[in-house]
Amino acid sequence: MDLPKSVSNQLTDDQSPEQPIYAEKRYGLYQRAKELQQQGHSIRAITTHLGSSRNTIKKYFKQAHFVPKTRKRKSNLMTYEAYFTAALASR
Repeated sequence: MDLPKSVSNQLTDDQSPEQPIYAEKRYGLYQRAKELQQQGHSIRAITTHLGSSRNTIKKYFKQAHFVPKTRKRKSNLMTYEAYFTAALASR
């Protein structure tokens, strides 16, 4: 069974990039992957169709239910915050 090449993940007109939509997008991707899995599609076909990585889809295949991330990754940039603040102040 072949699936169409890719699905675009564009924002709708009422959504802005600042809104916290990452979790909803991940859940939507999980749901679509599980639906396609139940229809008998392969991991490769699903990754091509959804435009996601193979490891992500493989992880979703193994999960019985959606597991949201508990915390966001912290940037290493905050380690250097004092340096940047001092450098900007000296300008």
